[in-house]
Amino acid sequence: MEVERPSEALIETFFRDSRPAIDALAARVRSGEFGHPGEVPMFTFRDGHRSEVRVDQRAFLLRTSVEYANPQLTLEELQGIVISRLLEVTGTFVAHHPHLHLDAVDIHEMARTLETPPRGAVVPFLLNVDDIEADRYSINPLRKSIVESGQSAKAVTFVRSEGLHLDPEFLRKYSGSLVSPQDSGTIQARLEGDGTRRYVGLVDSVKYDQLQDASSALDMDLAIPALRMPLATLSSESTSGPLHRLISATHVSSSALDSVYRLLGRPVTPERTFLPVVPHAIDGTSSKRLAQGRYRPEGPHPDRLEVFYASRKLYPNEVDRRDVSRGEADNHVTVSWDDLARFDYRKTPASPQFALYMLASPENGAIWHGLGVYGGQRIVESYRALHHACAQGEPYAGLPVECRPDPLQLDLVASGMLRHPLYGNIDASISCHPDIARGLLRAMSLRVVPGPATPPVTQPAPTRPRSAGGMWQSILGHAALGRSPG
Repeated sequence: MEVERPSEALIETFFRDSRPAIDALAARVRSGEFGHPGEVPMFTFRDGHRSEVRVDQRAFLLRTSVEYANPQLTLEELQGIVISRLLEVTGTFVAHHPHLHLDAVDIHEMARTLETPPRGAVVPFLLNVDDIEADRYSINPLRKSIVESGQSAKAVTFVRSEGLHLDPEFLRKYSGSLVSPQDSGTIQARLEGDGTRRYVGLVDSVKYDQLQDASSALDMDLAIPALRMPLATLSSESTSGPLHRLISATHVSSSALDSVYRLLGRPVTPERTFLPVVPHAIDGTSSKRLAQGRYRPEGPHPDRLEVFYASRKLYPNEVDRRDVSRGEADNHVTVSWDDLARFDYRKTPASPQFALYMLASPENGAIWHGLGVYGGQRIVESYRALHHACAQGEPYAGLPVECRPDPLQLDLVASGMLRHPLYGNIDASISCHPDIARGLLRAMSLRVVPGPATPPVTQPAPTRPRSAGGMWQSILGHAALGRSPG
């Protein structure tokens, strides 16, 4: 069959390389057993202007993600967004044509649907994690000023854009491999015109600028809606909100905390150095990677939680593995057990772990990025175990939280991810790739993640307490928040 437009070629290739994933979504659409409670506060940017997006409560919400760890839109992020739209359209089409024998007319019809924003039975969205560091992977061209301004240890939601500037040394070293002169111009223009002065707003506007360019090149609307979590959610909801209730329920008793540890696959010992929730320091220091902490007992039960923040390395980029980003911190915070059991973000700002706060995400399906290479299997196991337990009423018995017991789990096949044709990295800006459409034709592999929703196997307790940062990295760090939670 002859196809000419980039979107039509991508549809044809996606059917060839990812038909089981298409059929899996089509089966969910036909079942009609999805939806989400209440309004979901999403937004998008078009022509540099932010607008709120209202999502139909009956829609199947399909999660992918972009990172706040850098302004430029990466190849990995673009691939997830393109595939989320392809899956949305092809899965819905197959749901209504279960015995489909693909022809040029069908492809043309689906391609026309891709030209408009998602508004049907399936809506892909971006889950943008707002509690990570602003230069998590050493690919941020603003990195030097982030450190110099004392913001390297803050969650991105607290980072301000005033005083941030492009690092000429970074731009010289990584020109063509991570960033391009086009990126520099776009970022600089947004820095100068940033009305909000919030770093997350700057990043959103730059990435959506680049998505607009990619939309034109690929003949599809890629400006899908976005949702910030977890700190945006915590700051906007009351103590009776779902995420507040989840954090309180985790700490309502020692047995509840034990249950969460087991579900996350962590050893239940008196030396609890893995923390489901990490309190922020008074100066805004909030990087989970830089934190070490443990529960301190008063008798047989925890009395308080102590956390120490210290400077340490974060993660490297894929071009130069020796170039590791770093967060600078030196702080200490103590929180009473009662403040955790009766959690109020305004009183006790804190960051919950990914698997915990994803219980409050409205998603019905999730696209992971390269499990086993760029993402860890254990985060998916913990995620599924918590969803399953929540849906069964354990460990949250009596807690009215709307959980999806088994969201559809999909994965960008690591060996087939979109890469820079010269350097082979997935963290390059899309403007560094000479032919995105051609590159994507080789990156259409999406698989269904197998496996039941069972708790991960609990590891034996280490002979010496490990740092909180090390434990988080092994379960919920790089895999969950970088390459990626979507």
